[in-house]
Amino acid sequence: MINKGIENKVRNGMEFGFQEFNKSKFNLEGNPIFIQNGLIKEETHFEEIFNCIREKKSFYLLAGINPYVKYHLGYKFLSQVINYFLSNEHSKGYIIMPKREISLMGRNEDNNEETESFMNLIKNKEKLNLRDDSFEGLDELIFYMSKRYSIQKMKKAFKLEEKDKVSKYLGIFYAIANYFIPNIENKTNFPTLVLANKKHRNLIMYANNLSNDLNLQKISSIILKDVPGKDGSFKMSASNKKSLIYLDSIKEVFPKTITSGGWTETEQLEKGGNPERCPALNIGKFFNGQNTILELGEDCKKGKNCSTCKEKVLRGILKK
Repeated sequence: MINKGIENKVRNGMEFGFQEFNKSKFNLEGNPIFIQNGLIKEETHFEEIFNCIREKKSFYLLAGINPYVKYHLGYKFLSQVINYFLSNEHSKGYIIMPKREISLMGRNEDNNEETESFMNLIKNKEKLNLRDDSFEGLDELIFYMSKRYSIQKMKKAFKLEEKDKVSKYLGIFYAIANYFIPNIENKTNFPTLVLANKKHRNLIMYANNLSNDLNLQKISSIILKDVPGKDGSFKMSASNKKSLIYLDSIKEVFPKTITSGGWTETEQLEKGGNPERCPALNIGKFFNGQNTILELGEDCKKGKNCSTCKEKVLRGILKK
């Protein structure tokens, strides 16, 4: 069921992020800035998804996860966005996992403990389907793309190297075809909303080209903002261990996140901090309401204690 607050905004004609395509970002209900649309110039059909929400029509939600990583706060953020869209009673979600890639790496496909820990963050589990990216029904789409797009064209579009094998070229086709899994499986033609990151930009564009060719629904997309690292790095990423806050150690690790405050409490009181450059507060923006973040930002400038700020931010992060 759509949140009543959202319904009222729509009914009263108030600005709601989905309606504007010239905006680079929008808010989710009860939270600060969550998402930026990185496909503004190409993304002219997101209104289809908005209409589904407004008119209570069916649509699919699709996201991808790596099933064999230990999940950190970036994944908690992803789960919150998934929960938000699955709250629409007519939506249905899909999580696509790279089974083929995992198999090629020789990993144990039966070890899904991490995937289960991620699923525990999803409120509407009964609406979420787990699928791997080797879905058999994709073969016809992949064959069609192999005829339409040459290896050289795809190498140029996706900046592949000449030494890259054909399997990498086919892997791109699989990735593009994944966006159609919900429609193929259900033999319906509902709009699909993809939760993606910037690396998926070209994949989504090619998926929409395919939609035009085959008279299928367009694939709408929103680009998730990255949760920043606890060490002040641009992104919380498994490739940078110092940036991570794992879900099973939030209480112990988050208080150690660096801040923009003074080195001593005296220095902090005298000079204050810079909330815009504070990793702890920037992480908090993803899990706390705007009013809380604004209040803590003002306290930061006034030289309030960083530990007190972290305690308030942590409460928002730990909320289910």
